[in-house]
Amino acid sequence: MPTTKTCTRCGESKPLSEFWKRHRGTSKLRPACKKCMTAQSRRWWLDNPDQVKKLGQRGTVKRRELLQTSPEARARYNARARVTGKAWRDKNRGKVRRYGFFGTIKAKYGLTRDQWDEQLIRQVGRCAICGAAFRGDGEPQVDHDHVTGKVRGMLCQNCNIMLGTSRDNPRILEAGRDYIMSGGVTE
Repeated sequence: MPTTKTCTRCGESKPLSEFWKRHRGTSKLRPACKKCMTAQSRRWWLDNPDQVKKLGQRGTVKRRELLQTSPEARARYNARARVTGKAWRDKNRGKVRRYGFFGTIKAKYGLTRDQWDEQLIRQVGRCAICGAAFRGDGEPQVDHDHVTGKVRGMLCQNCNIMLGTSRDNPRILEAGRDYIMSGGVTE
């Protein structure tokens, strides 16, 4: 049994593993090697963008029409999506948590994961106000200027709540400090 075959496109003699299987015809392997077939396919995709678009939409349009007209098909699709989605999320719990979290951070504050890590390193894993080490449950929280949107630092939950309830107003924070320093209201 031969171990090599000559490609009809490039004319090179290559191992049989370099040829894709043929679905019909007398030969079990395609006449052109994988490299030549890939190049041909790529050229066709680049030269025929309208055809490519139609090919991509064909299945989507049929599926969408079926899901819109058949409640049974929609129910089957939703049930399968729930099962497969849940299975994937269970298997990739860390990815889901990490990408979901950093996707939200990026959308809300414009911070990338690298910028997040840099800020944590700068703060040595501690709150920028009280210096407490971050516990991990919902911490650290991103402190940002609500007017400009600029990120100021990472805070523990308590310090973030303190700033939020004071509406980032230094006078309220100073009044609170004075109140605590004086021992409370004296009459």
